[in-house]
Amino acid sequence: MFSRRREASSPSAAVEPLIPQPLLEGADDLLTQVETIEAAAAEIYARYGLPDQPGHYRRRSHDTAWERLTNGLLPEEKWRIIQDAPPDLGWRYASLSQIGAGSVFTDVRHASAILSACHGLRLRLTERLTISPQDLADAIRLGVSWRLLSDTAAASQAGAAEQAPSLSPSSQSTLSSPDD
Repeated sequence: MFSRRREASSPSAAVEPLIPQPLLEGADDLLTQVETIEAAAAEIYARYGLPDQPGHYRRRSHDTAWERLTNGLLPEEKWRIIQDAPPDLGWRYASLSQIGAGSVFTDVRHASAILSACHGLRLRLTERLTISPQDLADAIRLGVSWRLLSDTAAASQAGAAEQAPSLSPSSQSTLSSPDD
């Protein structure tokens, strides 16, 4: 659906600290649109009983609910939580966008991909990172996804669907990346 190619980095390339920059002109409007798309994707998570608020989560096993970790934890506090409840004892950790990635439900997997793409686009806009051709492709796919989510929400509100909607196979091919 959405993909991110990793650029090979040179071992000799120096890492420069990010200096906060003002947002580019028009970025506020784009960020508002990204938030709207994220909200629609989070609604899909909520329909399936998954968390719908941004943040990091953990759960004991596949049979238990995701538990939100406190915002603002320092890296050493997160590491201590992970060490106290290791994956080999069944614990799993994920960000909101990662929670639905392995779902058996197509709608949840699509919502997960949308949330990940929104996160990447927001990062590039707020950190003023270079926008790549892949970012532009993701932005276009987000627009298509937003249209599908809006149509689904409108149909649901009109009483056309009682259960969580499923994207049609033709819609799925629209969302697929050529790299998939």
